[in-house]
Amino acid sequence: MRRLVILVLCAAVLRTLLAATLPMFAAEAYYWLWSQRLAAGYYDHPPMVALFVRFGTLLLGDSALGLRLGSLVGQTAAVFVLLAFGRRVVSERAAQLAAGVLCLGLVGFPFGMVATPDAPLLLTWSLSLLAFERAVACNTTGRWLLAGALTGACILSKYTGFGLLAGYGVWFVSTPRGRSLLAGPRPWLALLTTLLVLWPNVAWNLAHGAPTLATPFRSFVQDPLLVLIGRGLYQFTSVFVSGMVLVTPTGFLAWVAASRALLRSVPPATDLERLCLCTSWVPFGIFLACSTRLGIGTHWLAPCFLSALPLAAAWLTDGGRPRPGWIRTGVITALLSLLPLAVIPPLMARTTWLLPDDPESVAAELTFELCSQEPLRTRLRAELDQRPEPLLLMASDYHLTSLMAWLLGGAVPTLPLKRDHFRQLTHWYQEGQYDGWNALYVKRADDVDSLPRLQRVFARATELPSEVVSLDGQVVARWQLYYCEGFSGPIAPASPQDQGR
Repeated sequence: MRRLVILVLCAAVLRTLLAATLPMFAAEAYYWLWSQRLAAGYYDHPPMVALFVRFGTLLLGDSALGLRLGSLVGQTAAVFVLLAFGRRVVSERAAQLAAGVLCLGLVGFPFGMVATPDAPLLLTWSLSLLAFERAVACNTTGRWLLAGALTGACILSKYTGFGLLAGYGVWFVSTPRGRSLLAGPRPWLALLTTLLVLWPNVAWNLAHGAPTLATPFRSFVQDPLLVLIGRGLYQFTSVFVSGMVLVTPTGFLAWVAASRALLRSVPPATDLERLCLCTSWVPFGIFLACSTRLGIGTHWLAPCFLSALPLAAAWLTDGGRPRPGWIRTGVITALLSLLPLAVIPPLMARTTWLLPDDPESVAAELTFELCSQEPLRTRLRAELDQRPEPLLLMASDYHLTSLMAWLLGGAVPTLPLKRDHFRQLTHWYQEGQYDGWNALYVKRADDVDSLPRLQRVFARATELPSEVVSLDGQVVARWQLYYCEGFSGPIAPASPQDQGR
């Protein structure tokens, strides 16, 4: 236990250093903008990430560490919550091993470095598991209400939390203990509590055309059958590969082996073991089923393994057949997977040694994000100082718009050029609010030229000298700027679907 605490603290220190020194990513700035206008819902995600960001910035101000503090604290707390849950399901040693994997592995470590909805999801998912286990064991009204509320909070972190609710449902109908509990009122009160916690978000969606509820379905592909089959097989396989990336091949194979052994065991698996099986395999199976038509992000799968890790750890540390070689391999693999996270981003912000020749690669995009913010902040301030007020900041997309708002501390009104009703930024915009204003428009030089759209909503648009960002004598970013006069709106629709709305 002492070694585990030291491990968690060392990992927290490392994440804190990274969170404090890495520049802000545009997506994080988007969530920061949400946190300035707390609401029951937003156009891309439920509201929990905005609450986490608001918590951090209230304590540490609008700094990179302040914005990421909620994620840092949440991920660290999730390790100890998983430890408490694992102790009730498996042995002490196995529970500590499971907590260590969540602390060190890609399944948990990255989510404490940046502000995303995944950190609140991991914490609330693990809290819900622990509360549900306690409710089953004690069967008191208070514990069931707490379990229902935490399950609702999990779904308010990210809608993938519905997978956990589905796992609970399968456990209820597939176990004698679950069926006996369903005969009483308490589990139904828990479900009602979950729905009550979700209701403000549902009401917000009903009032705004259900944009967040539609988010998971907007990426569904409609390919021809042969293309869909090929794509589906690739996506189906990638879900398993993603699982191995998150918990290492050792952890993933141990989970599969432990699940197989429990399903065949005599005597049958305990109720808690079946709870772990249901709350890991059911959401994982949902992702598998959706993978043929929807690209499943690796990070989406992370919460599925919160209840899988205790099973895998128990199989690895089984007193009758311990597998120390497997454990050593898994630990080494987890540590090696952390090296790129701890080393590459800081290097990319300071040198082009690791920059590939392909300008569209992920590494090139990361370098662009890490290196271009301070030069852009300086240029924006210089332009604003020499322009008459009132002045708008506009950009080609909502992420860049949010980043500019963050760089200037929210001191200047910002709007994306496109009217996309699925984006929260234009929800805050009121028709005619900025009529007649001038604007400074910024876009990446490699984006499609927006001059025709600018000419439709401004009386005049004048191109300014570009802002070029170099590192080690190599150009890593280029911003194109326009000074626009006489905003007349409305902002041009982004797509035929938006025109219909």
